[in-house]
Amino acid sequence: MKWQRGAISPLLLAADPFVSRPSIGQIESVQLGRSPVRVSRLIFGSMAIGSARHDRGRRIATIHAALDAGMTSIDSAPMYDLGACEEAVGEAIRGRRDKVQLLSKVGLRWDDPRGRILFTTRDDHGRLVAVRKNSRPESIRLEVERSLGRLGCDVLDTVHVHMRDPLTPIEDTMGALKDLLREGKLRAIGVSTNFGPREIAEAQRALGDVPLASLQVCYNLLERSCETDLVPLARDGSISILARSPLAMGLLTGKVGPWSTFNESDLRRDMPTFHRDNLRPISIAVQHGLAPIAAAHGVSVAAVALAWVLGRSGVSAVVVGASHPHQILANAEAAELELDADEEKKIEQQFEALVLNPHAGLGFARRSLLQGRWLAGAVGRRLSR
Repeated sequence: MKWQRGAISPLLLAADPFVSRPSIGQIESVQLGRSPVRVSRLIFGSMAIGSARHDRGRRIATIHAALDAGMTSIDSAPMYDLGACEEAVGEAIRGRRDKVQLLSKVGLRWDDPRGRILFTTRDDHGRLVAVRKNSRPESIRLEVERSLGRLGCDVLDTVHVHMRDPLTPIEDTMGALKDLLREGKLRAIGVSTNFGPREIAEAQRALGDVPLASLQVCYNLLERSCETDLVPLARDGSISILARSPLAMGLLTGKVGPWSTFNESDLRRDMPTFHRDNLRPISIAVQHGLAPIAAAHGVSVAAVALAWVLGRSGVSAVVVGASHPHQILANAEAAELELDADEEKKIEQQFEALVLNPHAGLGFARRSLLQGRWLAGAVGRRLSR
């Protein structure tokens, strides 16, 4: 996929030596780096159930469908629906904790005035709240304790730093997580958004003899920038890549296209990728690149897109969300789907030929702001190499 000159990715907001073969009705599992934690290669992303915030039954049914399909690992975060998603997960796994792997996050707070503001949102009462980057040691500990309470458990299998806090030294953040691991409140440590190679190396140095287990990266047919400097870090098996947003927020399911409409509370409404000028070519790529292969295998379009990511060298697992039980079934088909080289080539040719407008629907001020952020990020990434 190609972007126009000066473009930024509007989505920014393989073989694995440790894979074990599944028995019937299960999804294979993979070890997270050199940690003691194993997760299902399809991890249920609980952020998506936030769209069912007023439908408790559907939330619980969706999580149960994921577990029943063999997606025994659940990725969550305090930030998702301001704690409500973790509460739903805790309710859904009651009585099943020993069969579930829980992955949570730290580093974003909406209830503390310290730290740089990342974005603003509204709570269930309509009040405006500022979400801030905060990875101070005392905040890390508080977040873990609160997540344990919401999830109704004594230990988290993995905790990822949601987003690096530039005001807190990485060694302080990792020191707090290392202490919590030694206290038995978590089993593995990972990092996520905006950690580059230099920050990852710094995090591992700070952890000392505790291995950095995993790295969550945005990875899909529309967003492949991680292939340059992040995915190669995982190819020796020392750290696991967990691909998030593998369906590009629904764009690669065949269910989103120029005909789609988004309500005011839907974050996609104002994203350039979801502007009709971009939805048209993306929809064509999906119909020509993914749909024929899905039909040939008798699976969903989403399953093909997921299978493509799962097949990337260095990728251990994908984090895929769902807001309804029927979406779980469509996603789970990817667990047993293996694309051959010709199928992968046909898919990639369609998406590499895409030319999208990263500023579609944006005013001049917003375009200038995003271009400035992209330039600053590009310079930072180059300096970190």
